[in-house]
Amino acid sequence: MIVVFFGPPGVGKGTIARLLSDRTGIPHVSTGEIFRKAISKGSALGQRVKILTESGGLAPDDVTIALVKERLELPDVADGVYLDGFPRTIAQADSLDSIMPVGRVINLVAPDDVLIERLAGRRVCRSCGNTHHLKLRPPRTAGVCDRCGKQLSQRKDDTADAVRRRLDIYHESTSNLIQHYRDRRLLTDIDASAAAEAVCSEVAGSLDVPGR
Repeated sequence: MIVVFFGPPGVGKGTIARLLSDRTGIPHVSTGEIFRKAISKGSALGQRVKILTESGGLAPDDVTIALVKERLELPDVADGVYLDGFPRTIAQADSLDSIMPVGRVINLVAPDDVLIERLAGRRVCRSCGNTHHLKLRPPRTAGVCDRCGKQLSQRKDDTADAVRRRLDIYHESTSNLIQHYRDRRLLTDIDASAAAEAVCSEVAGSLDVPGR
């Protein structure tokens, strides 16, 4: 069974899904991670994804479906998966139904100004992948990664203008999809404005996760 995590950029889908994965042993699959691996391999699909994400856009359905289908056919997700970043359109939802049934949809929500602050302040180490935040998790030395000592940088899609574009695209492209799952009575709204552990506990309660 698939538990799908919805939510705009910066809402914490990946963080909450990873925390739940640690509690339950159910794998967490992120389309962001799938895209980054495709980009690092330098494949044709990866290059298309790179151009779109750096400009604040979304990958087209055919590219996204192909990459996600490949991942969900691996044996580690045969008994279930926490999926974030997919589906984002009705066409993607229809393709997902043909791969594995969706059991629940968790819709994480937060005000846009909170999300812009979260993402615009994020700094990433391109050497080791460690992430800092100028306000929430600043590095000990400005501009330097705490883990490996290399330079931190801002992703092109994390600038305030790019984040606003990403949020506009998200709201416009997923409103019908959210209603689609709401009509099927699979969707639960969760306020994700609080700290990750608190949000995770609320999500775990809605999913009846043991030991929450």
